[in-house]
Amino acid sequence: MSAVTAVPSWVTPAMTGMTPMTVPSSRAVPVDPAAPRRTAPASARHGHLRVVPDLPAIHDVPRPAAHITRRGRLAITLCALLLCLTGGVAGARAAMGGAPAPTYDTVVVQSGQTLSQVAHHAYPQMSIGNAVQRVQAANELNTLQVFAGESLRLPR
Repeated sequence: MSAVTAVPSWVTPAMTGMTPMTVPSSRAVPVDPAAPRRTAPASARHGHLRVVPDLPAIHDVPRPAAHITRRGRLAITLCALLLCLTGGVAGARAAMGGAPAPTYDTVVVQSGQTLSQVAHHAYPQMSIGNAVQRVQAANELNTLQVFAGESLRLPR
């Protein structure tokens, strides 16, 4: 396979280190060696194409495989073991009861009391809406209705 490249007219075959090649043409005209040579003006010769021979393929030199020393293998093993132990300890702590169980106070709803009144009395520092939501979540209530004699848990 050969390549065709554009070579400036001022580059000679000696500069490239390649020998010029002749290309047979179907329109070749026999040349009389005695006839004077006509040369085209420099502007016409500039940028014409020449056939150049194939260059040898440059193959990448294979890189040696990474070599891990005995000390490196030991370090990797110890890091993996440490990571596993840390994960195991964290998992065991979470499984044994990571968060303490919430403690509750109990209150009995009096006749005529609403959930808002009970919540405001239990948590006077909070807004009434937040206090009601806290009591509802602790007692799993879906509504605002409470009945006289009902026992409600109030988280501390």
